[in-house]
This record gives sequence, structure tokens and C-alpha cells, in this order.
Amino acid sequence: MGMHNQQRRAAKAKARRRRRAPAGHQGAGSAAHAAWPWTGAPPADPDRTEDDRIADDIADAVGSLAAGTPQTAAAPLQRLLDRGAPAALRVATCHQLSAMLEARIDDAWTRGWRPVDLHNLTGRNLNESAKLVVADAMAAQLAAFATATIAPAWAEQLRTMGASRWWRASDDFVTARSGTDGFERTVRSAVDVAALLAMLPTIERLDPLPGTARPQRPEPSDQVDPRILERVRRLLAQAESTPYEAEADTFTAAAQSLMARHSLDVAMLSVSADRPADQAGPVRLWVERPYEQEKIQLLHVVAEANRCRAVWTSDLGFATVIGHRPDLAAVEAIFTSLLLQATRAMVGEGRQVTSSGRSRTRSFRRSFLFSYATRIGERLQAATDSETASVLEEHDANPSGDTDASRALVRVLAKRSAEVDAVVDELFPQLVSKASSFTPDLYGWSAGQRAADAATLSGAKSTLAKPSS
Repeated sequence: MGMHNQQRRAAKAKARRRRRAPAGHQGAGSAAHAAWPWTGAPPADPDRTEDDRIADDIADAVGSLAAGTPQTAAAPLQRLLDRGAPAALRVATCHQLSAMLEARIDDAWTRGWRPVDLHNLTGRNLNESAKLVVADAMAAQLAAFATATIAPAWAEQLRTMGASRWWRASDDFVTARSGTDGFERTVRSAVDVAALLAMLPTIERLDPLPGTARPQRPEPSDQVDPRILERVRRLLAQAESTPYEAEADTFTAAAQSLMARHSLDVAMLSVSADRPADQAGPVRLWVERPYEQEKIQLLHVVAEANRCRAVWTSDLGFATVIGHRPDLAAVEAIFTSLLLQATRAMVGEGRQVTSSGRSRTRSFRRSFLFSYATRIGERLQAATDSETASVLEEHDANPSGDTDASRALVRVLAKRSAEVDAVVDELFPQLVSKASSFTPDLYGWSAGQRAADAATLSGAKSTLAKPSS
């Protein structure tokens, strides 16, 4: 064999390996898409194997979808589906899709995404079939790491979404999923998920990467008392289930007071020299469509009343709440309960129309939720201030003679507030505050105020926006 022929064959083999390799993070106009600048069937090449053609079609379909040109993805996607007849080619297609998805999941971790984030983003943009595929991909990718080296919250997130390695060890997850949901449906979902993952921007990392987490023994002051949290949840559940407003208000107010008192107790623990203070940190909460901005306003006022701050990443659909552990627990529980109560009251108002018969339901509901959030914020802040004043009075009246206790609590609360602000500045150095601008519907605003008064209180480039006060 001549030297030139050897070099040509080596170059072709290298190109085939490059096409077969799982792609990393690739956006519009990426190298994966550039591998197929044409449409229709590829030109004949005797050195290209069927595996090469599968890899090229996957890259072409995924690249076209990621580039926002789904029409050019139709031909390579159809070729992938047509290969489903011979069993061997079906397995090869599924295997390559599995490898690509695992590689993209791995890349997503480095970009700050967690299992719950990828699951929510997929549900927000695709469908239930795609959510199953992304859950399988995450379970497969994380199975390579020892449990102790994965952030504890991730295991709980996987359990919540039902993600686990349910397939045989000899299979890959796309092959297994195609056996239960059908080859065509699974391939289409896998390609859609791969394209979505190809467009992921980098976001704030909240947890250590898989394989790098280390077990930590939390200090007593780091912990939210599980007994108190369970009592709060029971009170909120009673508040949500009762048809009587006065009874619901009693349950919710009790839950709010319980969490506020617990937070103050935890803060006081840090005054003792042998109890180090817990550090402020972030949690990420996803907000479902529609009326996201109005729901975020509710989250904002709940966070502020509990000495936290909320930052909304509007183009992706989630908010990051920064605070100390007991305060974050209160925000999550109370916001979830109040959002449920607000939605139920809003829907109960029914469809709204003008005197001429035109629908004004959307403007009514936006106004309803903004008004609800404004009034709830006032009630929550009043409850927090009342509980704080009560604790300070108790310390001042304590006959044991610790006259500095109340002043120490004030200093600790100020210090914790500064810590929250510091974490916000660190995570979001380019934070932009945006005030909402819309013309309120007066009927919706009044209805929202009434609902808030009746509610139980216990109960790429990202544009970051903090909702207006």
C-alpha cells in the first residue's frame, strides 16, 4: 500500500472516530452541525460504515434543532427512524444516542445544572416522554460515581422524579426505554433532549460536581429541627384543606410564628462561642407557567419577610433564594402553601369579560396575583416583626440578668442579613433590578386583596431580575 493511500485511510478513520464521539456542549452553528452542511441523503463513501451514518444523522438532527431550524432535522431524523427495522441498526442507534446524552449530561453538571433543574427545564420545553429520557440519562451518568461523592440533595432529587437504573446491565438506557415506549417515540425524545442540552447556558453552581462532594458533619446550628418542620407542614396542610377562612388563618399564623421563632432560636445559638453560625446559602425554585412574574413577586415578599432574598432568572424560569437554613425552609413551605391558596382563589373567580363581552381574564389574574402578593407581604412582615419583638421582650424581661441578650440578637440578625447580601453579590455580580410595569385590572386587584386577607400565613446569557417591592 502506498504512503499516500495510508495517509488518506488514516485521515478518514480519524474523521469517523470524531463523528462517532459523543458531542459535548454545542450550540447553534457548532461543529457537530457543520459535519452535515447538506440536506437529504449523504453522498456515497465506501469507507463510511453504517455506524458512521447513524452518528452523522444524529449530529445533523440534533444540530439542526439546536440551531432553531427543525425543518432541516426532518430528513436525518427520518433516516434514524427508518433504521429501526433491522434490530442491529436499532440497537446501534439507541447506543449512540445514549452515549451522546450521557456526555451532554456530564457537560450540564459543569455548567451549574442539577438533576431537578434539568428535569424541570425538560418538562417546561418538551414533553413527558422527554422527561423520562432525561431522567434515565441522569441516572445512567451518575451511576458511575460513588454515592458518597455526590451531593446529598441530588439523590433526593432523583428519587423525587423516579430516576433510577431500572434497565439491565447489558442494555443502554435508550434501548431499554425504546422497549417500553416504542422505538420512534424514544428516538424522537432522545434527539429533542440532546438538542435542548446542547443549548444550556452556564448558571450559578449550587452544589459540588459529582465525584467531588465530601461528607460533612453539620453543626447543630446548621440544622432545621425536623420535628418543628413536620409540625409546620401539618399546620399548613390543615390550613389548605379547611373551607373556613378563620380556621385556615389560625393554622397558618401558627405555622408562620413557629418558623419565625425557630429561626430566631437558631440565630441565638451562634452567639455562643462553641456554636459556629450556619452560613447563608442558595436554593433554586422553579416557577411554572403562566403568570411567572406575578408568582415570583409572591416569592419575593415571602423571602423578604423571612430574611432571605430572591433572584429571578426570567428566561429560564427559576428563582434562586439566598438565606440561612431555617429561613429557607420557611420560604419553601410558606410560598408553596400560599401559591396553592392564591391559585385556588384566583381560579375560583372564574372567567372575566368586559361589558362588551371581550375577555379580560389574563389582566384580571395578573392583577389578582400582584395584589395578593403585595398584601401577603405586608401580613408576613408584620408577623415576623411581631415575633422578633416578642423574643426581644422575653430576653429583656429575663430575671437571670443577661441584659446583653437582646442586643446580641439584634447584632446577629444584622450579621446574618449582611451574609445574605454578600452571597447574592458573589453569585450575581451583574444583578439587574426590574420594576414591573402593567396597567392593573381594578377588579382583579380588589379580589387579590380580599384573597390575601383570607389566606393563611403558615402556610448563555441570563437576564437576572429581582422583582420589585
